[in-house]
This record gives sequence, C-alpha cells and structure tokens, in this order.
Amino acid sequence: MVARTLTALVAHGFAPPDTWVVVEHHAAEPPGAGCGPLRLTHSRRYGNTGLALLVAGETMVAAREEGA
Repeated sequence: MVARTLTALVAHGFAPPDTWVVVEHHAAEPPGAGCGPLRLTHSRRYGNTGLALLVAGETMVAAREEGA
C-alpha cells in the first residue's frame, strides 16, 4: 500500500522539488529507498509502527549530504 500511495503522489504531481512526505507504516513493510523524485532520508521504528521521511528534489538531497 505504501509503494502504491507514493507512486500515485508522484504520478499526479504532488511531489515537486522540496516536498517532504511522512509515511506511517507497519514496521514489517517499510517503504523502499525512493520512488521517483522521493528519496528516503530518515526512518524510525516504534514497536510495530514505522515512520519514514522522504524528500523530493535535488535541493534537499544536496543539503543533507553537506550536513545542513
């Protein structure tokens, strides 16, 4: 379900550069490393619940790599 939802967000233009997406998911079903322009930046597990932060666009990826 997570992959389908992320794919739909990207396909319908809801992930322009600098968009942040937070996904709540079952810990056993984490999202992949990315989907289109969305890239996984952080993930946490709380019992059976997982949270993932994905960011779209080169601007945010470059800033994270530089330590900003």
